[in-house]
Amino acid sequence: MLPERLTRVSPALSRPIVATLVVAFVWLGYGGWSSWSGAHKLEAAGIGAGAGRINVEIVLAFPPESFHLTRIQDIGRLTGVRGRSVFLKDVTGADLRALARNYWVREIHRAPGSGAG
Repeated sequence: MLPERLTRVSPALSRPIVATLVVAFVWLGYGGWSSWSGAHKLEAAGIGAGAGRINVEIVLAFPPESFHLTRIQDIGRLTGVRGRSVFLKDVTGADLRALARNYWVREIHRAPGSGAG
């Protein structure tokens, strides 16, 4: 059995430990939620894990700003913006999964004329 002085944690040390645990749980919780949310958005759009290059409509939670458009342009060819919708061509399934994890992406729809997924 350990001596009592080794089993007690000083208050000066317990606060940083508790704060670190809280931050870790929040970070892991957000990561889990964003993964689940992204998968759900793609499943609702009928886009499978093995999707090749497809054309999509991405609906954002608010009108896109330059930051969002830059991030979206990194994964495909931007063909238009209408209201909260952004239209992309030639997006890979892996890139779409990564984008779908963002909280500001509300829905994803397969665009007409898109490849099979």
